[in-house]
Amino acid sequence: RHLTGRALESVDAATAAVALELRHLGRLCVEVICRALTLPPEQLAQAQPDEAVLDLHPDMGGEDADALYQQHVKGVYADLLSFMGKLELPLDEAHQRFWQHEQMVALLLVNAVKDAKHLQKNLRPRLAEGPSPLREAYLALRRHLFRLLHALNKLGATPPYAEHRATRLAELEKQADDFEASFRQRLFMMVRRGELDGLQTGSLMNDLGYAERIFNS
Repeated sequence: RHLTGRALESVDAATAAVALELRHLGRLCVEVICRALTLPPEQLAQAQPDEAVLDLHPDMGGEDADALYQQHVKGVYADLLSFMGKLELPLDEAHQRFWQHEQMVALLLVNAVKDAKHLQKNLRPRLAEGPSPLREAYLALRRHLFRLLHALNKLGATPPYAEHRATRLAELEKQADDFEASFRQRLFMMVRRGELDGLQTGSLMNDLGYAERIFNS
């Protein structure tokens, strides 16, 4: 969307183009992650997520995360790397740091989508089943991750140097850590009650790991 040949004519123009395209890539990645969770991305723009929507059964004929990645993310990521590789102008130390940082950010965004692809494999079929402790555990995991994405999206709309950003991000990190600890405890309690077997627990633990990585990315 922003990577033009003209932007390669100066370091500042190229830097601005990369920053804008990275935001574009970020929006695409978050939208694909939402669709992998079988939730409408439009909910991100709401003041608060609709709890009724967070409990909806997914449409088993819905969108596949890998197909969405191939269609919307992979090409933009490749174009971004190609554009950055074409810049032949010398970079000072500050611009070199920016270039390296943006490359890492782009990689993290793409990795988050790839983790969402793995998460979808278990999430969609489990949520499409009838009521059960296993389905309720996956619903809780989906609610948790989407609420974090919603909060991050809201935080991203604030000015970059707003004083509350670091504080709010620390709050979200603690919220994520607290959920992960309580979720693990909950799983083993469900095992003791005979509500989950070892294979189901292992799958949920793996999927909790994918959710953690998506948030961190």
